[in-house]
Amino acid sequence: GKNIFIIDNSDHKIINKMKLESVPSSLSCQGAYEGDYKIFAACRNEIIYIITSTGISQNIIQVCSHIINVIKQDKG
Repeated sequence: GKNIFIIDNSDHKIINKMKLESVPSSLSCQGAYEGDYKIFAACRNEIIYIITSTGISQNIIQVCSHIINVIKQDKG
């Protein structure tokens, strides 16, 4: 469904779960869970949701066509 699960790499247990308004079709992640992280979730409703350590951000990216993939690119 519409859930994002964050899984501990060492013991493969779910450590966090968030529910989005639409089904994600692509994810792009940066950072570490213990520190500052962001997950960009491109969904089927043509919205990219931004998930941080504080939850799902109110800031969203609305596009006007179907999203195929999301790739994070650094400056430079």
